[in-house]
Amino acid sequence: MFASAYGLSERAQDEAAKHLLDELNFDHYRAERAETLSGGTRQKLNLALSLMHDPQLLLLDEPYSGFDWETYEKFWEMSERRRVQGMGILIISHLLIERGRFDTIYELDHGKSVAT
Repeated sequence: MFASAYGLSERAQDEAAKHLLDELNFDHYRAERAETLSGGTRQKLNLALSLMHDPQLLLLDEPYSGFDWETYEKFWEMSERRRVQGMGILIISHLLIERGRFDTIYELDHGKSVAT
């Protein structure tokens, strides 16, 4: 459904799905309904759906919430690879430990950006 909404051809849908299922080690969930998945696995599904059409800009709000450690590390690996390839990625995070992973950091105070 999402691939169709992105306007992907059937062939592109199949290729994107196969690639992302492999990349996220998600293939064994392929026949599962989304409502039966754990919270972390749903987050993994959301990530796959957001990457399916290979966007120029990816906006993510706490994307790794609920990930197991392996998926968390995979997320950062995937993000770095896509960033190097030219994808813009904006990540909202409340985890201070992540500061070293970002190129630019904006902090919000009462809805206004403040210098960091």
